[in-house]
Amino acid sequence: MARIITVDDQASVRTSIRDLLESQGHTVVEACDGRDLMRKLTADFDLVISDMLMPEADGLEVIRHVKHIHPHIPVLVITGGWQSNHVDLLRVARAGGADQALSKSEVDKTLLGAVSDLLTCRSASAR
Repeated sequence: MARIITVDDQASVRTSIRDLLESQGHTVVEACDGRDLMRKLTADFDLVISDMLMPEADGLEVIRHVKHIHPHIPVLVITGGWQSNHVDLLRVARAGGADQALSKSEVDKTLLGAVSDLLTCRSASAR
C-alpha cells in the first residue's frame, strides 16, 4: 500500500484521516503544520494530504514546496474554511498546484476515492 504524509494543525483531523487510511492498509505519517511537513517530507512518500489554513506554513506553501522538491508526489488539499473572506480556497488550492482539493465536510465520503484516484494516476505516470 501507499506511504502518505498528512498535515493539519488540528490533531483530531489528523487522527481521523490517519485512522481511515490505515484501515485501508496505508502507512501514514502526521505533521502538525507546514513547516513540520517540510522537515519530514522525503521522496519515498506517495501522497501528501494538506490542510489549507495553518500557522507556520499554509497549504499554498506546502504545495509549492512539494512540487518544487518532489514534483512526482501528488498533493491533495482539504480545508474546513473552503470559503474564507469570500475567497474559494479549494479553487485557490487547485490553481496553486494541488492535484485535488476537498472540503473537510466531504472527507468522510470522498477521501478514499480521491486517494485511490491520485495513487492510480501516480502509478500510471511512473510506468
